[in-house]
Amino acid sequence: MFSSLNTIIKFLIYVLPVALVFSIFIADFIIVFTSVLFIIDQINKKNFVNAFKNKYFFFFLLFWLYLVINSIFSYDFKTSLSRSLPYVRFGILFVVISYYLKDNKFKLNFLKFSFIFLLLLCIDAIIQLFLGYNLIGFKLLHNSRVSGFFYDELVLGSFLLRMYPIFLISLIFIKKDFF
Repeated sequence: MFSSLNTIIKFLIYVLPVALVFSIFIADFIIVFTSVLFIIDQINKKNFVNAFKNKYFFFFLLFWLYLVINSIFSYDFKTSLSRSLPYVRFGILFVVISYYLKDNKFKLNFLKFSFIFLLLLCIDAIIQLFLGYNLIGFKLLHNSRVSGFFYDELVLGSFLLRMYPIFLISLIFIKKDFF
């Protein structure tokens, strides 16, 4: 059961960048589901405390507690608290990804998948710019703005910019591994 749980968690981490393109809801669901599965896995392995011994997670936890305390003292504390409490999922996601990135095979596969996916996004954007349609048939809606797989949302450049560090790290590791 533990190996299948690890396989599911790894698969969800692989598809997270794709989910970010097509649906924020699906991406958030994957983050929460992955975090819950990881916590269950670490409790079953009796490794929960060791998995979360990370100075960056500790600083994140302090920052998150600061946000929660500020939310409690805000004017509209219910709304504020409902927005600050779920941020803990990002800290847990950091722990999950850093835990699995210790495995070199997973790291290389994750970076290869991320590299191929980001390359596909760039090729799709270039095709849409020159032909007026992208790979799945979305038409260029604005004369000077390419949307790629995002359809009518003009966030392709922002997405690529945020994913650029993963792209560079992928290039470095893939180059080191193959050349």
